[in-house]
Amino acid sequence: STCQVGLIFLDYRFTIPNYPSRLLSYLEYKMPIIACTDPNSDVGTLAEENGYGYYCPSNDVEAFTLAVDKMLSSDMKMMGEKGYEFLKQNYTVQHTYDAIMKHCNGFTISSLKIKI
Repeated sequence: STCQVGLIFLDYRFTIPNYPSRLLSYLEYKMPIIACTDPNSDVGTLAEENGYGYYCPSNDVEAFTLAVDKMLSSDMKMMGEKGYEFLKQNYTVQHTYDAIMKHCNGFTISSLKIKI
């Protein structure tokens, strides 16, 4: 038997946003996720907004239990498909390249004005 849900746990005390790379594997394998994270991470919020997972604060056991209950009564196959589509639309090499190029539009090495 294989795992059917990806679990992401981040310490509630984290003060900077974290984006665990294992999320990409979960999405690639069409696994819905439960993200128990700190309030600074948007991993769980993105999962809920895009229909591929649930979020709960990592310091709230009751909220985690509710997230598990919601997952068990959800169409996990459909959620996994939504996660896979989100991956294809947002995390491909081409998407990353396009984002970098958009950010650097008009940027040239000579504009750095670095003294050597």
